[in-house]
Amino acid sequence: MVFTVLGAVAELERSLIVERVKAGLRNARAKGKRLGRPKRVVDARRISDLRAQGAGWKRIAAEMGIDVGNALSARQGGFQNSGKGFLSARPVRMSDGPILIFSNEPRPSPKGGH
Repeated sequence: MVFTVLGAVAELERSLIVERVKAGLRNARAKGKRLGRPKRVVDARRISDLRAQGAGWKRIAAEMGIDVGNALSARQGGFQNSGKGFLSARPVRMSDGPILIFSNEPRPSPKGGH
């Protein structure tokens, strides 16, 4: 019986914490704070040019300020699993060539849920 009571108190405390965190995030968004990982713009044409010059993936990644996997993904124009959700590469049409914007926003589920 003691464990049941302690379990109920722990569950209540956890729900209060979740509620406070959600309220804080809503408050921050209302104040105009930008939440989440900053977006990184990657020029796929520049990566292709560096590869054509014989540069290695590590050098390209260091020069562009991105991860090696992101450089590979940008060149191939696909998606990469970052371990914490999906790192999505979203192509943007520009006059100079293909530019990819990487963000850690979750991809929408096919069922329309979250």
